[in-house]
Amino acid sequence: MAQTHIISALILKYSEIQGQIKFHKESMQTLKVKLENISKTIKIFEPNCDLRAITPKAHRIKLFKNGELKQLVIEYLKNNPHASISSIIEYVVSIKSIESEFHKSVYGGIYTLLNTLIDKGIVDYEAIDGTRCYKIKSRT
Repeated sequence: MAQTHIISALILKYSEIQGQIKFHKESMQTLKVKLENISKTIKIFEPNCDLRAITPKAHRIKLFKNGELKQLVIEYLKNNPHASISSIIEYVVSIKSIESEFHKSVYGGIYTLLNTLIDKGIVDYEAIDGTRCYKIKSRT
């Protein structure tokens, strides 16, 4: 006999995913209409333009405003000396309520940022039990 709370949770998740699919299908249809309108406009101005030769531009989702990630990381390091990259990621992800599908991107951004801050002499690190721990560099 199936447990009703498990079935209820699965039905809820199924419903959520159906809603996401419906939303994205509607968004795709709107984008297709816009693209068709732009195609027709291009053809008016340049009838011989080969639209197939136009390569799609990659779409990036911007998770942070300019300088926001740096501010969050430095704020965390001020309050938590000897912080691992994992703890920094947990902090940033929780503050910004970032979905799990973007955690890998956040990791890459934080890793790059930390290396930049090290190069600029703002942040330092040391290995503790085989883990890199970061801290704000002391001003001496």
